[in-house]
Amino acid sequence: MADDEPSSSIQVCVRAVDKNTLLQLRGATAKGYAFDRRYGQDVTSDAIYDDCVASLGYNATVLAYGQTGSGKTHTMAGGAGIHGVVEEGKPQQLGVTPRVIQHIFALAEAIRKKEKPGERTV
Repeated sequence: MADDEPSSSIQVCVRAVDKNTLLQLRGATAKGYAFDRRYGQDVTSDAIYDDCVASLGYNATVLAYGQTGSGKTHTMAGGAGIHGVVEEGKPQQLGVTPRVIQHIFALAEAIRKKEKPGERTV
């Protein structure tokens, strides 16, 4: 939508029913879709990671699926703004993948610190 277009031309085509359901509005009819989880555009990647990924364990797959331009890459990889430049006052948001890597290395470091001197965990 162009900046000079009136806001009355905006049509709602999807409505959130609850935390697991979306309705696709088609004129006078609607079709419902159920999900394990759904998130709005105001949810941070911290919340998504904590809610969906942090407790998965070591043998898991995280799949981002959705329409082109819906934010899959941003959610999984994170973003620092356009071309990797962090805008002043906006911290870089880590995506799911960098958070998982940080989590793995933190766990490895915690295991390493529990070792006795000269011992090595394989």
